[in-house]
Amino acid sequence: MLHENHRLHYMYTRLYRAWQEDEFRLHFQTLVDADRRRLAGFEALVRWYDKSEDRIIQPGEFLPFAEDTGLIVLIGDWILREACRQARLWNRLSSSTVVVAVNLAPVQLLDVDLVEQVEAAIEGLPAGALKLEIPEQCLVEHARAARSPLQKLKSLGVQLAIDEFGAGYSSIPALIRFPYDEIKLSRRFIAKLQVLPEARVLAAGMIDIAHKLGKRVVAVGVETEEQAGMLRDMGCDLLQGYLFGEPGLAGQINLKAG
Repeated sequence: MLHENHRLHYMYTRLYRAWQEDEFRLHFQTLVDADRRRLAGFEALVRWYDKSEDRIIQPGEFLPFAEDTGLIVLIGDWILREACRQARLWNRLSSSTVVVAVNLAPVQLLDVDLVEQVEAAIEGLPAGALKLEIPEQCLVEHARAARSPLQKLKSLGVQLAIDEFGAGYSSIPALIRFPYDEIKLSRRFIAKLQVLPEARVLAAGMIDIAHKLGKRVVAVGVETEEQAGMLRDMGCDLLQGYLFGEPGLAGQINLKAG
């Protein structure tokens, strides 16, 4: 326990310093429509450009510590504001709405200041240009507390997505209880499509149910043409994954790609 507390304090100090010294950067990964492979938006993904170690640290290495220490609220607010700033720039250049998605940690969703932060961040953005992604696990574990902030966010014109859908939690109640626009099928689930017939049946069923409820479906972690073809044939709306490009800095993004 002492060792764990020491490590948390160490990571808190490093992450707080990184936030103060502006060491975080956003990379953006493309989403495309499944039929024509046209650009359908971006997901903002944070990276830590650690000056002390002279390397780029992936989110899986530091975001869990940010959540455990509570710093995810500070870092998450920066991600939100920076993603919306970039979305404003892209939307000035585009004749159609450019949608940028931002992930919300459970701590952020339940934070009393979230709705006010989002309202400030989306100022000057077209309606629907910001999409917030909420982990399915959060909706299951905090069902009662999550409903009010989600309804308030919807009233602001923000799109909502259930992230990591089908990752092993109780998915069906989440489909019924909450206001949302789309579900994002878990990458762990997508990875099984080519090897498990049962996974294909379940994916097709989830897509069908979502469509009957009037929701879009995004498949995350698409890495092969075979996966993309299967998902297109199932009626999946949007695809995201390395098949369509790795996440990159905003300056590397071509709005006309796809």
